[in-house]
Amino acid sequence: MNSLKEQKTALRQETLARRAHFLKTSPKAHEEASWTICQHLSTLKSYRKAQTLFCFVSFGDEVNTHPLIRQALKEGKRVFVPYVVPKEKTMIPAEITDFDQDLAPGYFGILEPKAQSLRLQKEDLIDLVVAPGVLFDAAGYRIGYGGGFYDRLFQKLSPKVPKIAIGFALQTTDSVPKGHYDLPVDALITEKGIRFFSLALEAQEKSGGDIGAKKS
Repeated sequence: MNSLKEQKTALRQETLARRAHFLKTSPKAHEEASWTICQHLSTLKSYRKAQTLFCFVSFGDEVNTHPLIRQALKEGKRVFVPYVVPKEKTMIPAEITDFDQDLAPGYFGILEPKAQSLRLQKEDLIDLVVAPGVLFDAAGYRIGYGGGFYDRLFQKLSPKVPKIAIGFALQTTDSVPKGHYDLPVDALITEKGIRFFSLALEAQEKSGGDIGAKKS
């Protein structure tokens, strides 16, 4: 039987190829799906109430988060994005105030804060996390890119902070292989809608409860 790492690698490669094919063959549909996903996110009470948003800066054929980040800044939210320190295999939240002026290609060519714009922040300031992933299952577990950055970030967050992943419907499956260190997200948003895995977050969204409701 293949090891956990080998299983994840195979599923990761298969899904990334499917996502790349989606952009290559249907760029308009890719753009529309990205827009729909971000619109779904913006309807959440968790998003509207969040004063500080941590959001990945999309790259390549990922769901396009650039308009989402620009809109959050326009709305007056504090926006933190990932700053990766490769040698230490760590990801640190860094605040940006201007998308165009503060970001430049960094780790693996992904946009991240320039050295002169670097404003590192603490995880306990985050109200909401928007996380990427390659493949997501029906229980909220995800296969990422293999660096473990988001699992380590999740461990540092208060359980009260909603962790919401976004991806295309083609990136979903019934179950993914997981290890003891893998942590689920509280919800997944695709172009087809919002799926909750945290009963507390779902109840909060339906009732209008405050951010900070205890996670189930």
